[in-house]
Amino acid sequence: MSLCTIRPCYTSSSSRGNVMVCFSPDDHYLLVSAVDNEVRQLLAVDGRLHLNFEIASTGSSQNYTRSYYMNGRDYIISGSCDEHVVRICCAQTGRRLRDISLEGRIWYLDYVLSTSCSSLLLYSWLAFMLNGHEIM
Repeated sequence: MSLCTIRPCYTSSSSRGNVMVCFSPDDHYLLVSAVDNEVRQLLAVDGRLHLNFEIASTGSSQNYTRSYYMNGRDYIISGSCDEHVVRICCAQTGRRLRDISLEGRIWYLDYVLSTSCSSLLLYSWLAFMLNGHEIM
C-alpha cells in the first residue's frame, strides 16, 4: 500500500501572518484576515486576489483582525483587538459602508473576537447596535 503525497491546490500568505480564513456562504470566495487590519477576499477556485479591503494599519504586530460575511455575502464585518471599531464593508466592491464605534465596550469585542461562536455573537451584537437601521 503506497501513500499519496497530499499537496495544497494553492497557498496564500499575508505580510504579517494570517489570523483566520472563512468561506463565503456560496463557497465562491475566501475571506482572509491577517494581523493589523489586512483583510483580503480571494477566489476560492484558484486563490487569486478578488478584493483588498483597504483598512489602515495601526503598526501593531499584536492587532489580530477577524472578518466575517454578513447577510449572505453582501457585507463584510471586520474588527481587531487593538481598536474600538467594527467596520462594515461591501463584499462586492470593498467600499467601507459604516464604522461602528465600540468606545467603552471594547471588553465585549475582545470576548466576541476570541470565542469559537464569535460570528453569531458579533451578528447579534451588531443587530442590537444597529437597532434595525439600514447598514448604509
